[in-house]
Amino acid sequence: VMALPFDTKGLVVKELFDDAFVVATGPAYRPRGKGAITVDEINNNPLLLLEQGHCLRDQTIEVCGGAGSNAHNAFTATSLSTILEMVANDYGLTLLPEMSLAKEANDPRIRLLPLAPPVPSRKIAIVWRKSSSYGQFYTEIGDLINRQDKTQAEMRA
Repeated sequence: VMALPFDTKGLVVKELFDDAFVVATGPAYRPRGKGAITVDEINNNPLLLLEQGHCLRDQTIEVCGGAGSNAHNAFTATSLSTILEMVANDYGLTLLPEMSLAKEANDPRIRLLPLAPPVPSRKIAIVWRKSSSYGQFYTEIGDLINRQDKTQAEMRA
């Protein structure tokens, strides 16, 4: 299971679901408005990123506007745990994918705020080698996950 985009040459890719991003802030952060956070608001605050080589870093920079963002001035760290400790202590903001929230954002000092629509997300996929003898099995797992995700989305609606 991996987040796309990723170089998947020679691999079979079955897309599973969209994993939306949320903004993680510390307790002292005060959003400009009452609604969702905009990319401009993120770019007007210190941004905390994983160091180069992490796909979440690249995805965050893309969401924040690429070269036009404040990512070139961002604080970087080697682990998401370090980034979230910095967030919890009000050193800046970061983006988190929804699927990481239960494990990564359980510090009560961290506030999770929605992003303004259209809410950016990344695609999650199940990936396997074309030569794998388990291709049918992986396809069935992917179908099961897709059905579960669809059921959960209908329940939220």
